[in-house]
Amino acid sequence: LSILAVVVLGPLFGFLFPAVPFVPLGILGIAIALAAAAQFVPATLFRATGQAGRFVLYNFGGFLLVSVLTVILVVAGFGVGGVLTAQLIGAVLLFAVAVIVVARLGAIRLDSGIIREALQVGLPLVPHAISGWALRLSDRWLIPLLIALPQVQALAAVGAYSLGYQLGYVVSLVVTSVNAAWSPWFFRFGREDWGPA
Repeated sequence: LSILAVVVLGPLFGFLFPAVPFVPLGILGIAIALAAAAQFVPATLFRATGQAGRFVLYNFGGFLLVSVLTVILVVAGFGVGGVLTAQLIGAVLLFAVAVIVVARLGAIRLDSGIIREALQVGLPLVPHAISGWALRLSDRWLIPLLIALPQVQALAAVGAYSLGYQLGYVVSLVVTSVNAAWSPWFFRFGREDWGPA
C-alpha cells in the first residue's frame, strides 16, 4: 500500500499540496505510515492483558521521544522536515519494539472466527477514523494556503504549528490513555453475571 501510495500520490501531490514538495516531505509521510502500522500491536496487547504500566510506558515513551526529537529538529531549523523526520524515527523505534513483543508471543495462529468478529466491529469504524485523520491534518494543508508567505516561510510556519500541536497533544494523551485503560476492565466486568446488562 505504501508503494502504491507513492506511485498514485506522486503525480497528484503537487496539485493537492502545492506548497509542499513530494520529495522529501510526501515520501516521509508515507514512510511514517508504513513504520507506524505495527505500533498498535503492543498497545493493544498491553490493554487486552491488563498491563497498564507497560501500556502507559509504551505510549508515553513514544510520545516523549517524538516530542523531544521534534523540538530538537525544529529548533535546529529543519521546519516541517524536522517534524516528519522526528515522527519517522519514533515510528521506526516503536516498530522495533512491536517486532520484539510479537516475537516473544511465540507462534501466531490466525482464527478466522475471531477475525470475522473483529472485522464486524472494526470495519464500520474505518470511515470514522479516516475522516478524523483528514480533519486533524487538514489544518496543516490549509495554513500554507491561507497565509501569504513564501514557500519556505510557510513550511516553517506549518512546522512551528505542528510542534505546538504535538505539545498540546499531552491532554489528548491523558484522556486517550484513561479510556484505553478503562475499556478492557469495563468489557471484562460486562461478561460477569453481576455485570451491567
